[in-house]
Amino acid sequence: MSSAEADASLTVALPVWRGADIAWLAMEGLCNQDKANGFAWELLVCEEAQPQQLTRAFFDGYRDRLAEKGCVAVHYFSPDAWIPLPMKWRMMGQAMAPTSRAFLLQAADCYSFKERLNASWRSIAVDGNDWYDVSHGYFYSCLSGKLLLFYQSNADFTQLNMAMAAKHARTIPAASLRNCIDNFLLRQAVVATPTGQFKHYIDQNTYAGVDTNGYNSISVKRELYFSRSPARPFSATDKQLEDIGLPEYIVERIRTSSELLG
Repeated sequence: MSSAEADASLTVALPVWRGADIAWLAMEGLCNQDKANGFAWELLVCEEAQPQQLTRAFFDGYRDRLAEKGCVAVHYFSPDAWIPLPMKWRMMGQAMAPTSRAFLLQAADCYSFKERLNASWRSIAVDGNDWYDVSHGYFYSCLSGKLLLFYQSNADFTQLNMAMAAKHARTIPAASLRNCIDNFLLRQAVVATPTGQFKHYIDQNTYAGVDTNGYNSISVKRELYFSRSPARPFSATDKQLEDIGLPEYIVERIRTSSELLG
């Protein structure tokens, strides 16, 4: 480990499974971050060996652009076979730099708003929160081409763009869950904190990022919100993908990805 790597105080954890057609979105979001303000960060990728595997070379191709934003290390892990998502979080939580103070959960099919790393690090490393997430955000269906607004502000549940204190990520228990994994992580962190001391900060800003639907294992269930009247925490919006502040090339490439599913 180089001296620069040893200074990382935020870890971005990116689990990937069959992400060959969409993981570019997460990587472009990281490359378009505001430059890290006062901290260094690392990227950990966990991608199983499988037919759609992107391999280490794909992620290494972003190293120079990530370094411009404060990333000091990119680490790639490739289990021989599929493992449950909680086990991926656990693996990366145990592999993070010993100096890391915040653990950011990055989905492969989501474009993070450009302030995300700075906001997450400040909330956890500076303000001392145990959990950070965002109440407002947009979801785009690559299957139907529709956009929905997500809104939820409830400290008993997770919202969007999550990050947790590194001390909680280092102690993620072994689990084989396939559903409600984010809330499982939140509950484990709450249980590990003395009663009444857990600090969950919900950021109420609406940022220029987007979560996509169509490329992951929960897409079929979530797609129902797009195909009929949406229900909480989703609501209809008159905005189009072009209206929510994304770079033009990101909008065009998302639409191209949608055509691949078409």
